[in-house]
Amino acid sequence: MPYKNLRRSAPALDVVCKYCGNKTKHNAKGVAQYVGGWVANRDAGGANHILFPNRYNSWAHVACLEDDHKPNTEQLELFG
Repeated sequence: MPYKNLRRSAPALDVVCKYCGNKTKHNAKGVAQYVGGWVANRDAGGANHILFPNRYNSWAHVACLEDDHKPNTEQLELFG
């Protein structure tokens, strides 16, 4: 469900990180909001921005996102 853009609103609202469950402010440094939309590809490759973004009421600390999306490099025993 789309959610209005809270980045520009004041005062700061309390939100909960989706990954660690800790409360934070929506506009605090290091906090990300889940966004969906259309991405326009550039002629040189890649994309530069989201067209018509839909913002959702889903928040996370950037550090939590990075930890959650790290590849698992732990070496496990083959026959153990």
